Amino acid sequence: MAIFSVDGDPSFGTYTAFLHAFGVPWAIVCDGSVYRFGVGKRQIFEQVLSAGVGDRGLRKAVDQAAAVGSAGFAELRDLGENSGIFTLAEGWDPSVESFETFINTEAPGRLADAAMAVGRSKPRQGRHVAAATECPAAIDALYGKLLSRLGVT
Repeated sequence: MAIFSVDGDPSFGTYTAFLHAFGVPWAIVCDGSVYRFGVGKRQIFEQVLSAGVGDRGLRKAVDQAAAVGSAGFAELRDLGENSGIFTLAEGWDPSVESFETFINTEAPGRLADAAMAVGRSKPRQGRHVAAATECPAAIDALYGKLLSRLGVT
């Protein structure tokens, strides 16, 4: 089962809780901004923990962030990958953290074409661009990690 949209960064926990409660293997692919602690949205590790997932690495990162401030983006990204949370982002700065940035880097101009063809939905735009674009190496690597996480490979 693939859920293409959770309706925004603060909503990953709801779906994770549902899948986790039924023992369904899960993985999250998100933008980089949700890795940042204390910026008004629920941080991705906090969402996964509140979904009932008992992960010591995520718990330690959340506790340390509350006590002394969070680790750097790369450290959090790597910890997330070990726990089933993935991103293509290079940081949480708006210039490098989003779906749009990745597509505009890999397939310049295609995102605007996709928006005209399928509307405002980011998942639909992504699928539209993917259908018209050769698979970038970063996406191929991400899918390999997802398949491994889900026990498919």
